[in-house]
Amino acid sequence: MSYDPSGNLARGLLLKEQRRYAEAEEYIKGALGSEPNNPFAFHALAACQFHQEKLTEALDSISQAIALDPNESDHRALKAFILVGAEKKAEARREAQEAVSLDPHSAYAHCAVAQASMALEKWPETEEAARQALSIDPENVFAGNALAHALRLQNKMAENRAHVDDMLARDPEDAYTHSTAGWAALQSGDTRRAEDHFREALRLDPNMDGAREGLLHSFKARSVFYRAYLKYCFWMQRLSERARWAVIIGLMLGVRFIRPLFTGAAAPIGVAIGALYFLFVLWVHVAQGVGNFILLTDRFARYALKFRERIEAVFVGASVLSGIVCLGIGLALSAHIWTILGSALIGAAFPFAYTFTNDSKPGAALFGSVGLLALVAGGLEIYASLLPETIDPELVGSITTFAIVGVVGTTWLCNVRALNQPM
Repeated sequence: MSYDPSGNLARGLLLKEQRRYAEAEEYIKGALGSEPNNPFAFHALAACQFHQEKLTEALDSISQAIALDPNESDHRALKAFILVGAEKKAEARREAQEAVSLDPHSAYAHCAVAQASMALEKWPETEEAARQALSIDPENVFAGNALAHALRLQNKMAENRAHVDDMLARDPEDAYTHSTAGWAALQSGDTRRAEDHFREALRLDPNMDGAREGLLHSFKARSVFYRAYLKYCFWMQRLSERARWAVIIGLMLGVRFIRPLFTGAAAPIGVAIGALYFLFVLWVHVAQGVGNFILLTDRFARYALKFRERIEAVFVGASVLSGIVCLGIGLALSAHIWTILGSALIGAAFPFAYTFTNDSKPGAALFGSVGLLALVAGGLEIYASLLPETIDPELVGSITTFAIVGVVGTTWLCNVRALNQPM
C-alpha cells in the first residue's frame, strides 16, 4: 500500500474487510481525492461498488485501476467478476484468461476463470479452473465450491460427495459449503439431508438466497410430482443451451409426427400422447408457482417465501388448480362456459409463471400482458356465449387468437435470457 497521510484508505480497507461497503466506499473516495493515481485504491473502490451491485460504477473504477497498472493480474480478475454480474459473460471470460496469462500462479485469477465458465455453463472448464486454483490455494473456499458445483452439473456425484464432505470436515461453519452440499443432496434425491444443509446454511447466513431457494425446493420435493420436475430441471441444467433447445424442439416434433400414426381404433392412443405432452409442458412451466401455492398452506414453510413468490403462487398456482377444476366441470357436464373459463385460467398461468419473479422488466411486462390478455379473451368468450347479439364475434375471435399465440409463444420466449431472469 502506498503512503496514506490522511488515513482514509486504511480506514476504508478496514471497513471493507468488515463488509461495510457503503462506508468503505466513501473513505476510499476520500483517499483518491488526495491521491488520484493510486491503482490499489481504485481496485478497492471497485470491489466495494461490486458488492453493492453498483456494476457500472465498479466497471469504471476497475478500468481506471487497469489503466494505471495494466500488468496487475488481480485487476483483470476483479473486472471478470464484475462483468459476470453485468451479464457480459464472454467479455468476462476474456478478462479472466488475461488475468491468468499475467500471473499463472494466482488462485484469484483461476477463480475468475471458474466464475466466467460457470456463467457460460461450461462445466469441464469450470472444473479445470477450480482445480487449478485449489492446487495453488487448497483452502480457497470459492474454488472449492466452484469445483463442487461443476462436479454436480456433470453428474459426477460420487466425486462431488467426497469433495463436499472434505470441505465440511475442514470448515463445518461455512454457509456456502452447506448450501453446496444441500444442492448436491437435492440432486441425489435425498431431500431430508438437503433440507438439513440448507437450514444450517441459513443459520450461518440468513441472507443467503441460494440456500433459501434450495430449502423451498426441499419442501416442495416432498411431492413425487415436484421431485420428478426437479430431476428434469437438473438434467436440463447439465445440457448446453443448444442441447436444451434441441430437446424442446425434438419433443414437440416427436409428438407432432407420432400422433398421426395412431388412427382408427388406435386414435385414443394418439389423443393420450397429446394430452400427456400438454400436461408435461404445463407442469414444467407452472411447477414453481403451484409448489409455492402449496407452501402457502404450510404454516412454517410459507415464511420462506418472498412477497413476489407469494403473488406468483396466487396467480399461477390458484389459476392452474382452479382452471383444472373448471375444465373438469365443463367436460363432465358438457358446460361450454366452464370449459372456456378453465382454459383461460390455465392459459394465463403460463405467462404469469414468468411475470412476478422475473427480474427482467421487459420480460415481466411482456408475459404479464399476455397473461392479462388470456383472461380478457376468456371473459369475452364467455360474454359472447351468453349475449352473442351484443358483441362482434370477429373481434372476440381475433383477441382470442392473439391470446393463444401469446400463450404458445411464452413457452418459447421464456427460454430467452433477456426476457427471463429469475429472481
